Amino acid sequence: WEGSCIERPCAKYLDESSCNTDQSCTWDVDSSPAFCAETYCARWTVAADCDGDTACTWKSQTNVCVESRCDNFNGQQCACLEEAGCFWSAASSECVTSTFGACPPTDVAVVFDGSGSMSQAFGRH
Repeated sequence: WEGSCIERPCAKYLDESSCNTDQSCTWDVDSSPAFCAETYCARWTVAADCDGDTACTWKSQTNVCVESRCDNFNGQQCACLEEAGCFWSAASSECVTSTFGACPPTDVAVVFDGSGSMSQAFGRH
């Protein structure tokens, strides 16, 4: 064979729990059978390249490039606030997605229109 051999470091993990212990790996359930694959951000091995990709964040504690997710910054309030799309929740002391992070749970309401199955129109209450 005249091709090149490519090392797949995540292939050593044969189950989901061991795969998920490695920040550079993710359990791929889009294939059958499922397998442990490298994350998108694992391609970056230098902090500048990693931070240049908006989908990724460099974790200086472990020198690994990981997907930009707010929960990567739990316990790191300043880093959380610097990350676009993240919000520091003082109530829970964790970094959450800013879309709903600033809303208390009571601000979310689910309403179902039952007027189609009722004998009278659903009016104002």
